[in-house]
Amino acid sequence: MSEKTLLNTRKIGIYGGAFNPPHLAHVLCARSAVKSLGLDKLIVVPSGISPHKPEPKGAASGADRLEMCKLAFGDIVGAEVSEIEVANTAERSYTADTLRTIMERERYPGEAVQLFLICGTDMFVTLPDWYDAKFLFKNTVIAHCARPGTPDGGKAPAFPPGTEAVTVAMPQIAVSSSQLRELLPQGGGFGLAPDTVYGYIVKNRLYGVDPNLAWLRRKAYEFYKPKRILHAAGCEEEALRLSERWFSCSGTARDSDNYEQFCREAQTAAMLHDATKKLTLDEQLELVEKYGISADEDELQAANLLHGKTAAAIARTEFGVNERVADAIAFHTTSRSDMNLLEKVIYLADYIEPSRAPFYGLEKLRRLAYTDLDGAVYFSLELTAADLTFRGIKIHKSTADAIHFYSPCGQTLKN
Repeated sequence: MSEKTLLNTRKIGIYGGAFNPPHLAHVLCARSAVKSLGLDKLIVVPSGISPHKPEPKGAASGADRLEMCKLAFGDIVGAEVSEIEVANTAERSYTADTLRTIMERERYPGEAVQLFLICGTDMFVTLPDWYDAKFLFKNTVIAHCARPGTPDGGKAPAFPPGTEAVTVAMPQIAVSSSQLRELLPQGGGFGLAPDTVYGYIVKNRLYGVDPNLAWLRRKAYEFYKPKRILHAAGCEEEALRLSERWFSCSGTARDSDNYEQFCREAQTAAMLHDATKKLTLDEQLELVEKYGISADEDELQAANLLHGKTAAAIARTEFGVNERVADAIAFHTTSRSDMNLLEKVIYLADYIEPSRAPFYGLEKLRRLAYTDLDGAVYFSLELTAADLTFRGIKIHKSTADAIHFYSPCGQTLKN
């Protein structure tokens, strides 16, 4: 009996690429390869400094691509993501060198290893031109995951005699990383990457992403109790109407880009403004400590006061919102002096949205909100102060400062 038949044989797939970012076709290729080739292990290798093509403009860092790959491939049985190339920031990474390192690491006594080099069509057709390609052909089985719309229709190039090559059948999805990078700044692409990867891109604002509002709304609502979702939806609806009414009067030139951006920011703030409303005071205080939130003594003793700041922290860290949106969320309950337009819109939208239960002054406030913006802010502050005084609750300093600022006397002094 030969030595070869005495050895156990493990099948290991090596799947390299820029993964900038990883998308559904990458994941399908990996899953299909594991299944059809009977792999015991799949090693996903995000590339380091590529010798084949320059890094695209706005590319994610190696560390970000590594984390996205862990999210994309993490639930595939037998898959692991290697930092072998990403960790090498000094030199160009060559697949042949990576393969040598992996072969050394995966060598165990009494066991044979069969290596499969998994590649998409764009890589498959150029393999003969790669550095030390003979070493690749000699030591691996080339596993081709064919994808639509790729060069030469995916026809096999002229491999050296004796090269083993197989085709991995997989569902066809017409998507590439370059297409995804183009779509992300336009609010698209969220269905072409794994949801966890898209969430990471949004959280870290990679590729100039402009989050898809439907995706953002779904994620935001996960923070809400069911009965409060109606309020969040109403707040978003009202914020959009107030944006339409007041943006052109704010002193900002109403070009389409600025206006669209403002509306998206208003919708985003409205979706997330009560993200921590359901939490108890102790739970909110944990967030204060976790995110290093600055809060005064009154806020630290009242969950209702604190939830604006904790929701703003969630919006920053989980959804990567800018400071304008975060501030609008942070001050939607207490308000503050000299609010900007976005802050006023969210403050009033929260107060007058369509699902609000009727209260004294509501209809007047709704009329004022569309005829006298600062007057509406002042009237709402008066209503808040009267309600708090009636219930024996201390008026927060930020609210008191806003009352003085927006009062007729304060406006006269300001002017």
